[in-house]
Amino acid sequence: MNRESLTVAINGMSVAEALSLPVPALLSFVQRLSDALCREEREGVEQVIEELESRLHYLKKIGLTSL
Repeated sequence: MNRESLTVAINGMSVAEALSLPVPALLSFVQRLSDALCREEREGVEQVIEELESRLHYLKKIGLTSL
């Protein structure tokens, strides 16, 4: 990712900070993210959040705890 992308904040956390979290903590963050968005924002990113959750659940299931 480029430097600018890593500084973007999502729900008070930069992308770089989010990527440094252990997989279970990142999964929890992503699951709470939908609740923090207004309806219009949620509609725009709902599919992305679902895909992230699915992939993080898989990583957790196979025992990969860090990215």
